[in-house]
Amino acid sequence: MFHGTGRHTWATSTGLRTTVNVIRRLYETGRNATEEMKGNLKIVFDDLLPKWNYRATPQCATVIG
Repeated sequence: MFHGTGRHTWATSTGLRTTVNVIRRLYETGRNATEEMKGNLKIVFDDLLPKWNYRATPQCATVIG
C-alpha cells in the first residue's frame, strides 16, 4: 500500500514490476469535456484488450480554464 504522493514501484515474486505515479488532488466533478477538447485527443487502442487499454494523447496544447 502506498501513502502520499510521488512515484511508487512494486515487484512480484516472479519479477513483474510496475510503477505508479500518485497525485493526491481533489478534482471538480460534473464538468464535461468541450467538443474542442475532444477533437484534440487522439485515442490509441491497445491490440490485446482495446476495451480496457487505451491512451488519450493530446495533439496540441489546450488551455483549460
